[in-house]
Amino acid sequence: MDTGIFTKKWPYRVLLLFLFFSIYSFALSPGITTGDAGELTSASMVMGIPHPPGYPLWTLLARIFTLLFPENPGFGTNLFSMLAGIASVLLAFETVSLDAPYWLSFLVATNIGLFPQVLNYSTVTEVYSLSIFFFLLLLFLYKKGYSALLNYALGLSLGVHPVLLIPFLVFIPVLIKQKKFYFIPFLLGTSILLLPLISGFHQPVVNWMGRPTLINWIKLLTRYIYYSGSPSFDFTLSTLLKEIHIYFIITVKYGWFLLPLLILCIFRAKKEPLLFTLLIGMSLPLALLLHYPPVYDSVYVNAPFFVFQFMLIIIISGIELNRGIMGYIQVLFLVFSMFSSITISKDNNFFKPDWTGTVFIREVSQFIKDGDVVKTSGDTFTFLLHYESLRTKRFSVKVDYGGLSINMDKTESLTVKHKDDFVHPYGPFYKRHPEKVFWPETKIPMRRSIYTDTDAIYLLITRWIRFNKNLTPEKVSWALKLITPPFLSKHVSGVCSIYLGYGLMEEGYKFLHRIFNGYRNNGEIIHYYYVFCMNTGRKNEGLIALSNGIIRTEFSSPDLLNDAGIFHAEMGNSGAAVHFFTRSNTIESLKNILILLQSASL
Repeated sequence: MDTGIFTKKWPYRVLLLFLFFSIYSFALSPGITTGDAGELTSASMVMGIPHPPGYPLWTLLARIFTLLFPENPGFGTNLFSMLAGIASVLLAFETVSLDAPYWLSFLVATNIGLFPQVLNYSTVTEVYSLSIFFFLLLLFLYKKGYSALLNYALGLSLGVHPVLLIPFLVFIPVLIKQKKFYFIPFLLGTSILLLPLISGFHQPVVNWMGRPTLINWIKLLTRYIYYSGSPSFDFTLSTLLKEIHIYFIITVKYGWFLLPLLILCIFRAKKEPLLFTLLIGMSLPLALLLHYPPVYDSVYVNAPFFVFQFMLIIIISGIELNRGIMGYIQVLFLVFSMFSSITISKDNNFFKPDWTGTVFIREVSQFIKDGDVVKTSGDTFTFLLHYESLRTKRFSVKVDYGGLSINMDKTESLTVKHKDDFVHPYGPFYKRHPEKVFWPETKIPMRRSIYTDTDAIYLLITRWIRFNKNLTPEKVSWALKLITPPFLSKHVSGVCSIYLGYGLMEEGYKFLHRIFNGYRNNGEIIHYYYVFCMNTGRKNEGLIALSNGIIRTEFSSPDLLNDAGIFHAEMGNSGAAVHFFTRSNTIESLKNILILLQSASL
């Protein structure tokens, strides 16, 4: 009998622990991150109630880590995600090793630990890392036959994330049929759902439930706030097909390299009926639940919920070693998926720490005086600034939209808006003396590209450019390259205006050329594209874009009509020029008509 160390589990456990502690700690963000991190961390700092369904178990556990790092609670909650991520990798190994060789189980666990979304959420503050851990914990307890613990974990999982309702619906009937459903452990687990109701009695500053009543508690747990203002559902074949389309977009976009492994899963459906049922349940039905009514813009938002189906594909395909040539193909597919994950994670900067939230707070805090009340709108600003206000006690935050109940008792003395124009006329932040408004020079690290926190990044970079008067075109060009297409959203025209203002015609053309296909019906963007083409010697390309743009916008874009008028005026076609200027009907076009008339009289 072979008694080498690699026939035992502990060397693999130690190696996995060392490997992923090294990778995750290297990529771990140093402080608060964007997205929901500011709100979640703030809620854990005061034992409050974050957005529905309240995430009571996450809030309770994260509280421990905020206490360990009082000066930097955001790092504490990041560390919490990291430890949950490492535990998830070890759970995956333990689960698969029950039916597969240890070396193959190690390969499967490494695949899961390096999967882009698992890596990302194990290094920033989010509820998904704990959700992944609980999902794998349920699989492990079921495979081990620990029925009482499984019942307890199923109840406890309801306080982690709503996506775990699907494993709950799959496991409970199985346990009842096997006569292994233990009501008391399950009830003890579900008692975690009472935490928001208890927290509500001391009215924490982060409180999405409102008054601690039974009705409000039920509304919180059922996410009523998200559906109360929605139009009535219209179940038609058309909307169903759109839902399925969105599901396939997410599956192919984020897990295309797992498709060969999916074939292996299908062949193992009879051997692992419960896991295969769970795979189906975590796939299309989940898509219909999350995306209704169908909105294609929400693809990246809902993509994290599908990491569970991707993990199941990896686990089922590796849970038993095939014989002969099929075994080599199985290992080859697993190695291919692992290296694909590494490539995608590298392209999305998941191996690098996320500094965006930390830098944003550091820069904005320079403009805030002790005792100020900051009025915010938009999740990015509200969550980050509210976190900083709780951490430093220097200022308070006022929110101008419903849902989140925080300090509303004072008049704001400083306002940050998510729009390009701020409410105060003195620049990006209100200072006592308008001539002293400035944006300090700073290096802005690029945000991980799976998110689109456009407002914070765009404002940091563009305000730095617009309020530093001595910048060279080279520095401006360098800074604008940090605003990559995933971050653009509605800010494309603002970036173009800066390129144009600094005379960076070639850079502006290259910037727009990469993304122009997505804006072919936007008159303002087509205008900039035309201008950049004409100023870089690409006359035919510019004219084609202009003419197609006028047709696509149905002669309704003043910018394009004015461009066409100027072109014809320069060509000497006064009649055509006046026609386009008249259709444009802007002050600028009227001035151009007067210039034409003046030229004719001369």
